[in-house]
Amino acid sequence: MTVLGPVRVHVDGSPVGISGARVRLLLARLAVARGRLVPSEVLIDDLWGADPLADATNALQALVSRVRKIVGAAAVELTGGGYRPSADVDAP
Repeated sequence: MTVLGPVRVHVDGSPVGISGARVRLLLARLAVARGRLVPSEVLIDDLWGADPLADATNALQALVSRVRKIVGAAAVELTGGGYRPSADVDAP
């Protein structure tokens, strides 16, 4: 797993804390996608590398659910076998 530095998230202009390394990594990975679809297999590889969990698809869905609770349900859309961040999810 890649180690990230500080991840800053603002929702409606207010900073929000993000707990969990994989949640931060998922949020950062989606932000880097800048509105493009990221296939589930790519996210699973990014999050767990060469040793994915047996139920990695379910674990990914749980992480996406946590991200949606933090930044809003509309921020991440399930589409075509992957996830697409909204235009509001962005990396500087």
